[in-house]
Amino acid sequence: MLAFLMALQAELPPHDFGMVEDSKKLEYFTAVQSGFDLNYGPMKRIFDEVIERTLRLRKRGFRADSSGI
Repeated sequence: MLAFLMALQAELPPHDFGMVEDSKKLEYFTAVQSGFDLNYGPMKRIFDEVIERTLRLRKRGFRADSSGI
């Protein structure tokens, strides 16, 4: 929810976390655990991918409210 709010404040579209499903799920959970140790690099990489994917989909004309994202 915080990421969603921050994206709106930065005038970005709502984030598409679809890439966190399946094979990336373990990577996401590992990144969360790393954050507990103040190692934010893994989560930064995930958010970089999420933001890149979101902007790429937006550029292709997908909208969060019409594509199920």
